[in-house]
Amino acid sequence: MSALPFANDPSDPYKLLRGLTPEQLDLVGFTLFGRNPAGRLLPYILGLFVNCMLLGVLFVQCSRWYAHGYKGEPWRIRILVLYTLLVNIGITVFLTWWNLNNFASNFGRYRQFLNLDDASLFYLMDAIVRFPVSAFFADRAYRAARQNKILGAVFCVLLLASLAIGVTLKALASQYYGRPLFTRLVLAWLSCHVICDVLTTAVISVFLYRSKTGWSQTDAVITRLMIMTGETQAPNTVVSIIYIIVYTSNTLSTWPFFFVFTGPLFAVCLVAVLNTKVALRRELESDPNVQSLILVPAEPFKLDKATGRQHTSSETGLAVSVESPIESEFTKPQRKSSIEADDANRMPVIRYM
Repeated sequence: MSALPFANDPSDPYKLLRGLTPEQLDLVGFTLFGRNPAGRLLPYILGLFVNCMLLGVLFVQCSRWYAHGYKGEPWRIRILVLYTLLVNIGITVFLTWWNLNNFASNFGRYRQFLNLDDASLFYLMDAIVRFPVSAFFADRAYRAARQNKILGAVFCVLLLASLAIGVTLKALASQYYGRPLFTRLVLAWLSCHVICDVLTTAVISVFLYRSKTGWSQTDAVITRLMIMTGETQAPNTVVSIIYIIVYTSNTLSTWPFFFVFTGPLFAVCLVAVLNTKVALRRELESDPNVQSLILVPAEPFKLDKATGRQHTSSETGLAVSVESPIESEFTKPQRKSSIEADDANRMPVIRYM
């Protein structure tokens, strides 16, 4: 072959491949992959390796959460964790089979690397894992923003757009991969992820910062929650940005296949948040100055003056309050914070989750 068939129609690099025989596909595959196997095939192996490593981390995180936090979570959170765990196990099994088929069953052949029907499942797998986890974080940001309708609408548009584009990419990959339309869809898909992650982090961080009360214990917890928010959202955002850079630099590169580990990465971040919440609660329960962490919604608390305790009717969300007798140093009438009008009759509260 004097040149790759791609050169005849650069706007549709895979067009001529659809009419080639298996032997011709092997020849084209060798031209693409065989002359630099380390650089072209390494992303497939590294992606599976990182995926398996993160799945192991996810197993450890889920075991810890089941032992310490499972009973205290609402049923929808339990279902979400179970769903992400099972889906990621299925994804890892598929990736293992796919790599064995590529490197073992078809050893010495290259035609399988040109088959986009199996490879394009990555877009669908990423969508079905990322959507519920992103919705979890977006819901926390929405409630932290006191259920702002505009913000909720923005989150819905971004989440549904990312899910729809992910499914569309799977459907169009075999016919349009490498074409400008497909490239624009991939960039739109990744942009929705980045915008949603950045917006979620920003909203939660801003409203946590504005929740500072002046009590050192409460403000310290707020600071830790802000750090936790950044730590759990940053990996997803950074990976999406790197993916955009890698993909736009060369749309025919094999390095995008390295990012097949994004599913377990999102799941690890989800369970890490739940475990951090449990660890923070246990730490505060053992603190002589802050005796309990209460999981409540982002809504006002009512103070029971007979007991000096706060009460709420909802089950979810995260807030920190000090439960102690009315005569304690946190509830004396003369004790004022920077929020003068409110704090005489209520405890310091952090609204989150």
